[in-house]
This record gives sequence, C-alpha cells and structure tokens, in this order.
Amino acid sequence: MKESDTMRFQTKHLFPIFALALLANFVSCATVKELPKPDTTVVTSENAPKKVGDDLLKAFLNNDSKTFLGLLPDVVSEEFGENGFKETRKDMLENLGKPLSYTYMGNLEHPRFTVSLWKIRFERKSTDGTKVIHQEAMFRAVSGVADKEDQERLLSFNFF
Repeated sequence: MKESDTMRFQTKHLFPIFALALLANFVSCATVKELPKPDTTVVTSENAPKKVGDDLLKAFLNNDSKTFLGLLPDVVSEEFGENGFKETRKDMLENLGKPLSYTYMGNLEHPRFTVSLWKIRFERKSTDGTKVIHQEAMFRAVSGVADKEDQERLLSFNFF
C-alpha cells in the first residue's frame, strides 16, 4: 500500500469514527433540569382524573381503607369492600414488598375515557433474606363521564 492510499484509507474510515465519538461526547455532556412538580391541590376538569387516582393510590398505600372505598363508585365499593381491600393489600405486600414511592406517569390517549398511570416502587427482602430487592409495578385508574353526568369520575382501577 502506498503512502497516498494509506492516507485515503485513514481519512475515509477514521473520519466517521471520529465524528461519532465527537457527537457522543456532546450528547453525554447534556444536563437535564428537573421539572417543577405540578400542584395537585388545584382540581380542574383536566386534572381531576389524576387527583382521584392519586388520592386512591395514597389511601391504598397508606392502608386507609375508609378513604379508598369512599373514592370508589358505590357499586365497586360494595363489591370490593373492606375484605377485598385487606386481601389485595396483603397480597401486594407479600409479593412485591413495602411501597416506597410512586410517580405519576401520565394519561393514555383514549376517545371516551381518561386512563391515568402511576409507577410504584417497592422494596422487599430476597427469599433467603440476604438481599434487598427493588421492584416496580404499574397502577391504572380509568375515569370518565357515566350516565350523562357532567362530572368525570373513577370507573375502574387495577395494579399490573
């Protein structure tokens, strides 16, 4: 290989590698500022589903069955009941661990309902008790206007 061929080879093949390395350096140096958290105390028709779901989740994680059942539609509250609350919470604690925190993730687009999602972080011990394990699960609250009412309300919820 002649010296001029070597130079062309280096220019042709090394320039893209250099350009990618340079680009990667700029990308990795980016700083992301933390966005301010929205105030959930102001309830408008736009954020009402988030507020109801947030209150429902807080009551469940804090073992407040009275508040939790009070937020459910009457039919669902009667079907789920105090025993359903206790059993579901007990199963969650046994399988996932103690809830540490939760984060509102946003709403899914749907033509008739508001589907709101939260991510919940749990902590538990491994089966042999030697390790602390963190795990996440999702909580979904579905709300909408039922029976020609003007007010949006909770229709269903679940953990997954």
